[in-house]
Amino acid sequence: MGRYAEALEDFDAAIRIDNDNADAHFSRGWVNFLLGRFGEAALDFTEAIRIQPNNRDAYLNRAFSFRHLADLPENLPQRNYYLQLAREDDDAASRLDN
Repeated sequence: MGRYAEALEDFDAAIRIDNDNADAHFSRGWVNFLLGRFGEAALDFTEAIRIQPNNRDAYLNRAFSFRHLADLPENLPQRNYYLQLAREDDDAASRLDN
């Protein structure tokens, strides 16, 4: 519905109550991604993976976030690093598919 600030507040509150709430980290990651906050999104997806290591979608979304980070002009020096991280996450998601 486009109410991203409110959604972030809600997910922040859920995470403060239960830091091991993988769904809240995952959902906050999506909101951060939609806001163009790709670094924050990657951190949220990383937390979702820490809590649920078999969360295939979190790996895929973190890979997507890394690709967007790689495309930012200010990240040109780290472009290959971010693309490598994205490939590793794609591989992890593929392994979970099998």
